[in-house]
Amino acid sequence: MQYKSMDNIQQWVFTKRRELLSQKIECQERFKRLLKKANVLYIRESPRFKMNTGEFCFMDFYIPYYKLDIELDGKQHRDIEHFKRDVEKSEFLWNDEHIATVRISNEKVRELQRLDIQAIWECVDREKRNVIERELLQRREGWLNFYKYNEFDVNTPIWLYSKENFQFLQYNNVIEAQRACLLSDDKKFYDILEGETKYNFIAAFGEDELNEMLEDLKK
Repeated sequence: MQYKSMDNIQQWVFTKRRELLSQKIECQERFKRLLKKANVLYIRESPRFKMNTGEFCFMDFYIPYYKLDIELDGKQHRDIEHFKRDVEKSEFLWNDEHIATVRISNEKVRELQRLDIQAIWECVDREKRNVIERELLQRREGWLNFYKYNEFDVNTPIWLYSKENFQFLQYNNVIEAQRACLLSDDKKFYDILEGETKYNFIAAFGEDELNEMLEDLKK
């Protein structure tokens, strides 16, 4: 895939992702409802660039809190060529991004009455989970130091609103919320806590306050 400029790359990714998101597939829609009911933050069709091939891949459901890609597989994934591409994608995500992949069949999704995200996470190989947990622990120490320096109480319960999924999420403390968002810049998340609304999340320290902020945005 050849591009003339970075703008062309960004436009292609935006267009392709919008095309993928516009597809209303029954099992994916059901899985979205299960994630929302379980209060799990997810990103649909999150793109990643593969340096070795110069192409992009898109994750069905990316769960930042666990650095987990959940792929829903229809019957076409049983085809040998499709299977090879699935394996290559999973290996790339792990080797380049330390994102683990769990694949769930559409048949299984149709059977689910509720979603246990912790149980899905535990399907990941133990060594991979250890790597991801160590990375997140290191980041957590950085977050704690950042908030301590800014004299901010990280134990404050918090509400988040995801503009991408139009989803309300409640967290027991600020560190859990930042881990779920996995913003690369601590200052960005701190700005969100301070009331900044230009990012993909809006934060508030109560449901009523969050609703007021959303009403203000509509004006």
